[in-house]
Amino acid sequence: MKSTSCIVLLETKLALEREHVTDMLHETGMGLVGELLERGEVSVKGVGTFRVAHIPFKRKRMSDTTRILPPEKNIVFQTRPVIDTRVLHIIREKAGLSHTEAVAFYRILASYFRESLAKKRYLVFDGLGSFRDVEGRYLFAPDDGLLDIVNSGYRHLPAFDLPKE
Repeated sequence: MKSTSCIVLLETKLALEREHVTDMLHETGMGLVGELLERGEVSVKGVGTFRVAHIPFKRKRMSDTTRILPPEKNIVFQTRPVIDTRVLHIIREKAGLSHTEAVAFYRILASYFRESLAKKRYLVFDGLGSFRDVEGRYLFAPDDGLLDIVNSGYRHLPAFDLPKE
């Protein structure tokens, strides 16, 4: 996560050095990305769920043809109640924390995230994506590199035109 205020908050509350907190945030983010790629979904208790969504092919009607666009995938975020505690396992495994430390780290991080959502603050999760206010709506935009990875199986499919009959 690229947020100085979040890093300072974690640094202060956990009595850790900034470099260590930054590394833990990076490792946690990469763990979430890995889980998303492996399982197609990663839930964050008290926050919501990131999911790989399949978008089927599209037809774009033009004056003399119909363009067929290949399918693709997108990363979507849904705020919903989540009881899954898999994120604690990710934090323990990737950030190298004990269960007690992981719970404290997670609570602070989740609280910061919920506060950012409520205040519509710009928020970036390295490798995963960003949240931002766009014309009064708070939207999630997936990281371009992550989209490239999830769409790698479709990159060879060209768009093509069907002549109008």
